[in-house]
Amino acid sequence: MTPIPHAEPPGHPGTVTTWTLDSYDQLGLLRGALTAAVQRQGADAPRQDQVATGRRADVAAGLALAASELATNALKHAGPPATVSLWTAPEGYLLDVADCTPAAAPQRPEGRGPGEGGFGLALVTRVADSVGWYATQDAKHVWARFPADETGLPGSG
Repeated sequence: MTPIPHAEPPGHPGTVTTWTLDSYDQLGLLRGALTAAVQRQGADAPRQDQVATGRRADVAAGLALAASELATNALKHAGPPATVSLWTAPEGYLLDVADCTPAAAPQRPEGRGPGEGGFGLALVTRVADSVGWYATQDAKHVWARFPADETGLPGSG
């Protein structure tokens, strides 16, 4: 198993929204709500051309995938509830998923074949700019950062 870095997230700008999940059934609603939050955030951007809209769609898709994978891990390994928070800043988005097992470090399993599961953290590290985790007294937090692109819109690269 390969650990992800133990690191505090790169700051907590103003919270856009927080979701509390009690079951896997809520993951679809989470993905839809997260995508809508990113689209609303981008609607205030000064540049509204097709390139900016496409980049906003890319970051929304990456955030939805990361949130779904991290929340699934939290529910599977720690049990409910899992808390998903989305922060925004001019530099981009910060996704934070918290569960109630502060002592259990997140791990990426190695040596698994297709169909055996366990690829969630690997997917998140591929779509996010950076990923880390930290623990508080009551919770473990796994975070993923999605930076802003040169247009000032949060984007995937």
